[in-house]
Amino acid sequence: MKHTQGVYRIGMVDVHGMKLADVARLIRSRQHSAVEFTEAYLGRIEKYNARLNAYLKVFADEALAEAAKADKEIEAGTVRGPLHGVPIALKDIIDIAGHVTTAGGILLPDAPAEEDAEVTRRLRSAGAVLIGKLNLHEYAWGGTTDNPHYGRCYNPWKEGYSPGGSSGGSGAAVAADLCAAALGTDTLGSIRIPSSYCGTVGFKPTYGLVSTRGVYPLSWALDSVGPLARSVEDAAIVLGVLAGPDPREPTSAMREAGDLLPESRPSLRGIRLGVIEGYSLEEGGDSPRQKAVTDAVAEALEHLISLGAERVDLDLPEIRLALRAAFDITLSDAAALHAQHMEDSPDSIGADVRRLLQSGAAMSPARVAEAHRQRAVLRHRFAEVMREVDCLISPTTPVPAHSFEGGGGGSATFTGPINLLGYPAISVPCGFTADGLPIGLQIATGEFEEKKAAAIAQAYEVSTPWSDRRPEGFD
Repeated sequence: MKHTQGVYRIGMVDVHGMKLADVARLIRSRQHSAVEFTEAYLGRIEKYNARLNAYLKVFADEALAEAAKADKEIEAGTVRGPLHGVPIALKDIIDIAGHVTTAGGILLPDAPAEEDAEVTRRLRSAGAVLIGKLNLHEYAWGGTTDNPHYGRCYNPWKEGYSPGGSSGGSGAAVAADLCAAALGTDTLGSIRIPSSYCGTVGFKPTYGLVSTRGVYPLSWALDSVGPLARSVEDAAIVLGVLAGPDPREPTSAMREAGDLLPESRPSLRGIRLGVIEGYSLEEGGDSPRQKAVTDAVAEALEHLISLGAERVDLDLPEIRLALRAAFDITLSDAAALHAQHMEDSPDSIGADVRRLLQSGAAMSPARVAEAHRQRAVLRHRFAEVMREVDCLISPTTPVPAHSFEGGGGGSATFTGPINLLGYPAISVPCGFTADGLPIGLQIATGEFEEKKAAAIAQAYEVSTPWSDRRPEGFD
């Protein structure tokens, strides 16, 4: 590995800005080794992580040993899977055997996990090199990754700004090219919000398509695990590895995902884009920051139409009930999960999360029951709607990234309802604010239509320049 003018290179290959698909291809073809790539990412972590606080733990020795093993296997003609030799990082809410899982807090057992989470096992089976664990909002219950125990994680695009949450470390690490891809979790938007704030691609799967066994929960009813990556193709590759049945997980859909990779140049002819009137393009508001998001998404919609898609306006005032129901379900589930923590050690939980847990514990049974009733009603209503359209188009977040002091507010407006419905959704960059902050476009499809979501997102991505832009100061 050569270090020249702040750029880590492997021969003539610049690790900065490289997509996972290209890393995997170069390793499989033996043009470059897994060890070289692992050293390069470790070098970038050493150089830049102090500025971002994206990683809580780095497995340098283990990762290099795994990479060396991968190189020997590939040299012998054995390719374990599409991630063979590729360095991947995991949100520190996902079990890795032999390592402690903190879930961003200090109350879980201080003992190494005895077994890999199912998603970790699938990564290993596909040959991935596990390079470290990433920062997150405490117990995944928040959207800023302002962690009181392990420190704030910062957005690579602007100093002092939040990367979103709760998978903020995952978003920051991918945006700054400190790994080839990362795993996050998503209950109300915790994959897609950091992806929007950090200018990456985030892919939340259909509820149950990816096993959550071995992942510390926030809401049993809404949690999903998925990738954050540089491109739609990269995210589809990783999600294809993660997805599939798990007989040991009660919430598993017990369904094979199939090939999630879209065609290289998918056509949008005949694709119907659902736009919810008074919500999809208007809900953001009129402040300059909100208007920047609304304008960028409106332009993205017009671009999709220019590629052959058709706009379908939907009258769905019910959508406004979905976020409240999703939030109430999360409040009650999280309060039940952390009841013993709140009884024994409430002062060991950050103030913002503690307030949420107190609110959940104070909820009436009638309110919890109503949230679950609304979920059933809305799922039925949207099943009808999704027969009329191929996807729902909206901003990913109503505002771009914010400073820690400024606050964001309402970041789950567009993401939370999708969790309530259980649908897959992908966030892709669709523009930037005047001061250089990324803006995300959310594309949500019907249950188990991940490939369709990826195809629409990739058609947009490959015909626009947004996904190729990188934050300054991390070259």
